[in-house]
Amino acid sequence: EMTDRTRMIAGVLLAAALGATPALAQDGHDHAHAEDAHDHEDDHGEHGHEHGHEHGYGHMEVHLEGASLIGELTLPGGTFYGDVPEEDRNEAKAASMVTGPEMLFDLPAAAECRAASSSLTFHEITEGDHAGHKDFTLRFIHVCAHPEALDELAVTSFAHMPALKGIEFVFEARGYGLMAELSAAHHRVSLASPVLGH
Repeated sequence: EMTDRTRMIAGVLLAAALGATPALAQDGHDHAHAEDAHDHEDDHGEHGHEHGHEHGYGHMEVHLEGASLIGELTLPGGTFYGDVPEEDRNEAKAASMVTGPEMLFDLPAAAECRAASSSLTFHEITEGDHAGHKDFTLRFIHVCAHPEALDELAVTSFAHMPALKGIEFVFEARGYGLMAELSAAHHRVSLASPVLGH
């Protein structure tokens, strides 16, 4: 299971997300450990994620709330780090690897979306065979001038995290929802629906 306590390490405005190392949000504890090299994803039991505790796979949720598009990708720490040497894997390194919203997806130009904020959160597993490991969650919020033009989404995480093999994708907007299994070869999702006016 995953602890209810999450540890924020970055709450980043767009300018910082695109150009600078995100600042760490301190919670009064030292969480940087070399053994993070063996991070894996949580079993996601409470969320019902299909792949469970499987290295190389992630879970992405995208919610459209009015003009705000909220995207979250949760994946094992080891998948996030990729080929970063074990001795260099820590929270500060992870924060420096967050380059911007292009780590999640590309949006249609017609929607005129701008990234408003981002964060990187660690979720520590406290029970089971993988106790002490972590999931990482990347979260970006976009504000779209024309959300009705969001007819397609191209997931770009595979290009930025080569160790990522597959993503369980979920999209929700005003009662409409869809699910898809994505890979590097199949990373585009049609969002066309009556809810979005398509």
